[in-house]
Formats: sequence, structure tokens, C-alpha cells
Amino acid sequence: MEQKKETEGLKKSGIIQIIRVMIVLAVQIVFFFVAAGTLNLLRAWVFFGANLLYGVLSSVIVAKLNPQLINERKGGKEGTKPEDKIFLPLYLVTGLLLHPIVMGLDIGRFQWLSLGTISLGVGYFIFIISSVVNVWALVENQYFEATVRIQDDRSQRVVSTGPYGLVRHPGYLAGIMWAFAAPLAVGSFAGVLFGFLVALILILRTAFEDKTLHRELNGYRDYAGRVKSRLFPGIW
Repeated sequence: MEQKKETEGLKKSGIIQIIRVMIVLAVQIVFFFVAAGTLNLLRAWVFFGANLLYGVLSSVIVAKLNPQLINERKGGKEGTKPEDKIFLPLYLVTGLLLHPIVMGLDIGRFQWLSLGTISLGVGYFIFIISSVVNVWALVENQYFEATVRIQDDRSQRVVSTGPYGLVRHPGYLAGIMWAFAAPLAVGSFAGVLFGFLVALILILRTAFEDKTLHRELNGYRDYAGRVKSRLFPGIW
């Protein structure tokens, strides 16, 4: 069962959403460098610059190809599952705020377990794959909202095209990859270790959302029968 994207332009709500994404990145940068206690961290500046470039390019691409998603993509909507009112804040605090703090403390203020330049290539390789997967999912799925809910108000249907033909939750996969790409790119082994906690939270949220979709979204069981993997192709 495929969705048909509606043709519409970017609205005020979509512009606000794009600004919100940029604010989140700015907050991450502030938290990172305050924790680091220094601005003299070239690898970190380059990585955050890459994230800014990704944010701009992805916003342009999605605004062009799937503007309805940006117009509708915000949290706190009616029908959000009670469990996700725990999962989402937990991820936002752990993945988007505490993770940059841990990386900053590691490579700046305390230099606990800093990595050498050997991790740079691996980090950026994972970052690029994560970025491509995430944008691909955003373009394909007009129901890719921030919270877990069945979108009866938008006549939600199963999406099985693009990355959804490979795994059922490519957005979460991209988030897990970023959790390891970031510390590898900036050189923080403590950040890599913390990335496992972020990944665990996203895996648990994936399992919860998948069960919800199995139970409540028409056609999802058939789709899951065709696409076996939730996150990791051939593994889970």
C-alpha cells in the first residue's frame, strides 16, 4: 500500500520546523563547546559545519520533494502514545544534549579517551550514509512525524518504497548511525561508548513503535511479512 504525496508548498509551520532544527543544532554546538572549555577544536568545528550543511541541504530537498511532511512534522500531536511521552524526551535529552556534552568533556576539558585521526574517515563515512538514509526516508514517507501515533487525521497508510523496502524503520537506523558517526568524527571514544546508550534507547523505541504499527495500522502486518528487518538488514 503506497502513499501518494500531496502537492503543496512550504507553509509557515514548515518554515518554523526548519528553524527549530537549526536551533537544536545551535544548542548542541553550545553545549559541546561549553563542556569542552575551549573553542580550539578544529575537528569539532568541521563536523558541526558538516551538520549545518546537511541541515540546509536536507531542508531544501525535503521542502521541494515532500513539503507536506515539513508542514506537519512536529511533536505533541493528539494521539501520541503515552509510552512515547517517555521515549521521545529520553532520546532528546540523551542523544541530542548529553551526548554532545560527553564528547566535549572528553576531547576538550578532560581528554579521557580521545581518538586519533584514524577515526575521521570512519566517522564521516558513517555520517554520509546516515544522512542519505535519513533524507531518503523523509522524502519517501509523508507520515514521518516526530512522535509515535497512528495518524488517522491524515489517513495514514503503509509506506514500502525507497529505504522502507529494505528496513521498516530507516529513520531510527540513521539516528543510530549518527550516534557513532559524531564521536568518531570529532575523536571522542567516550562519545562512542555513550553512543551505545543512545542506540539502545532508539532500538527500544523502534520495538515499541513496530508493535504499535502491527497492532493498529492497516496493512502493516503484510508489509512486515515482506520486509523482515526492523533496523538492521538480515539481523533484526
